[in-house]
Amino acid sequence: MHQLRRALHEHLDVVAVVVGLAYVAFTGWAMTYLSYDVWGALVIAPIIAIVTVPMVRHAFRGDLQPLVGVAIAGLVAKLVGTLARYWVAFDAYGGAADAGRYHEAGRVLASQARSSGGSFFDLIPVQQGTQFIEQVTALLYSLVGSSKLAGFLWFGLMGYWGVVFCVKAACLAVPGLAQRRYAVLCFLAPSLMFWPSSIGKEAWLTLCLGALSYGAAKLLTGGWGLGSVMPTASGAAGAAMVRPHFAAIWLGALVVAMVAGVVTGRSTRAGSSRLVQIGLALVAVVGLVLVARVTLQFLSPTSDDEPASVSNSLDIIGKETSRRSTVGGSSFEPFVVAGPADYPMTIVRTLTRPLLPEATGLSTLIPALETTALLVLAAVGWRRLVSLPRLLLTTPYVVFSALIAIMGGLAFSRFGNLAILVRQRSLILPALLVLLCLPPWRARPRARDGGSVAIRPERAIAGSR
Repeated sequence: MHQLRRALHEHLDVVAVVVGLAYVAFTGWAMTYLSYDVWGALVIAPIIAIVTVPMVRHAFRGDLQPLVGVAIAGLVAKLVGTLARYWVAFDAYGGAADAGRYHEAGRVLASQARSSGGSFFDLIPVQQGTQFIEQVTALLYSLVGSSKLAGFLWFGLMGYWGVVFCVKAACLAVPGLAQRRYAVLCFLAPSLMFWPSSIGKEAWLTLCLGALSYGAAKLLTGGWGLGSVMPTASGAAGAAMVRPHFAAIWLGALVVAMVAGVVTGRSTRAGSSRLVQIGLALVAVVGLVLVARVTLQFLSPTSDDEPASVSNSLDIIGKETSRRSTVGGSSFEPFVVAGPADYPMTIVRTLTRPLLPEATGLSTLIPALETTALLVLAAVGWRRLVSLPRLLLTTPYVVFSALIAIMGGLAFSRFGNLAILVRQRSLILPALLVLLCLPPWRARPRARDGGSVAIRPERAIAGSR
């Protein structure tokens, strides 16, 4: 085996040439016998790899350089997840998936824009919800072509960079974070490999919420320039165009974390002004209010004979969510939240569905295995969870991540379909995984006079496991 590895290393250039020629030959064969929906991806995939790998190395430079290998492995895993998502959408489901509708609408809009009667400016996404993704798809197709599988690769790349932003954010804003552990969990989690990997809302939202998280991390660590404000604002705006309630969750968590940082002084760095911090917090509050109003209008447009009150809108949203999500083969009875006393169990069970006994098929068995693995990881690393209360008082980004998990657990509690729940939960998974990678606590040696044992967080070096 050692001799084989040495021989491959010595003749690596020859191997690369042979593989390249084989790939070109296979692509030529595919152009003859396969449709453009498939062979277009064979042309795009090498371009994506050539452009992405250097960008990943640049993103994880400096202290984060040890994470480059994990990130590259995550890129390969994302390719596998994208191919699996494509197969499920167009083979297992026979094309009866939202991705097929987005592809067809994007192809038609892009064709119209290229025709004499259309304009490129017609493709700039300005609508909300489903139409926004159709316009994004059309804009993408007008630039790179309308191959269906290639479209999956481009959207999968959006989801991948959303995870990159999340990893960089946590490494920046959580001192002592188990960086390699967190990167492995984010890049190789089956939910993040699979769901944000098709033409659709999840990939776009993962990108936008990842950018928002990265901007939030810089804000919460005292970065008050355009490098922090721009990704925060653009990420929130992009998410609000598709699912404004997700933007509201992230902005709400950011507002509370910023206030906590201002109160404790943990978000201050040398040269930053407390007045600037308070001003940015107020701007975030205004943004949250605006997004909340858009969310209510988006999710629950009231009729003329109904009062447009907040309580009425929230009630309509809850009932409509339950109605839409309690259909299909993997439906279950959602939680009934009667009051705040029901919140803890509701959040825990929403974030831990499905368990193995709740799996009803292959589509729910894989997420059940993932959930079980995360619960085992939490139990084995219980010292990391023990450190959570103290870190909530000292690290604003931990507050941010915890609130996203809590609000997501409450928001998804009305879902009565396991497939829908798992797909939506993949968007908050990077925030939830932060809590499993905190620096662990350890007990101090017992004092000689018989004093009680004190607990303190274990200091971890950057890039710790």
